[in-house]
Amino acid sequence: WVPDREGVFHRVEEIKSVGHLHRSLVPNASVLAALSKGSQRVKEALKMIQLENVPDIKIVELREQEQQRQEFDSFLDESGGASQRRRTRTAKISRGKKRRKRGERPRKVRISKISPDDVFRYLESYYRYEDRWRCQVCRYPMPFQKRDKLDWCEKHELLSGSWAAKRGFSLSVPAEERESEEELIALPEEPSLHIALCPACNRFFQEYVATIDEEQDRLLRWILEEDSSKFEICSAKRNERQPNRWVFFHQKHIDDVREIVGANLVEGVAVSSIDEQSRSDLKQ
Repeated sequence: WVPDREGVFHRVEEIKSVGHLHRSLVPNASVLAALSKGSQRVKEALKMIQLENVPDIKIVELREQEQQRQEFDSFLDESGGASQRRRTRTAKISRGKKRRKRGERPRKVRISKISPDDVFRYLESYYRYEDRWRCQVCRYPMPFQKRDKLDWCEKHELLSGSWAAKRGFSLSVPAEERESEEELIALPEEPSLHIALCPACNRFFQEYVATIDEEQDRLLRWILEEDSSKFEICSAKRNERQPNRWVFFHQKHIDDVREIVGANLVEGVAVSSIDEQSRSDLKQ
């Protein structure tokens, strides 16, 4: 296994050219040769090039992944095709099915005053590293690029609108568009109240944080009460086969989040319309 320019490991045959190698390997042919000669040589080579983010256990994980990949390839190669009887039956059933008429359905459109471009423009200064977008959970570069050669990066709200509605406040409807004076307007839509994720980690965050009210409560408490820059996603509590992961924040980003949340939400009360002195009193 050899590291590419981003520090992600690949099999030797997957490296297409010297330009794809980690910069510390390019001038050192002996290290490159050592990397292709087994586990012990790999460990020695890693120490030589000082890749701190690749512990010894990573080599074991890579070997297990390769074994699983080979087993799955064998499973696909050995799978037999459908018989003629099966193909005929499938085609007959398909032709006999009634076609559903797709009528127009009204779409629910959330009122939002912020565009995705504004969000990515804000996040770019913190999570675009060495000309590549990085995921805040796995910290790897985005897995693929779009046709315009830009990274496919996804954004996700830290606090979901459905959770906010259950807690009695809104995340997006501006004060002048409220239907009732009693509706609490706690948090404005801000670019900083989003995170940058790869597609897989985006769904992971959605599954284990965004759709669980008590996890959203815990996230809000973490924002208001703690000062760390890593939020733990407690996935193992709900599925023992999913180890916990963390959302990593640039310090300036999480500082912005805490300032906005702290300034607009004090003990569940919307404070966007009160003066600075009253706001200070509430915080105290």
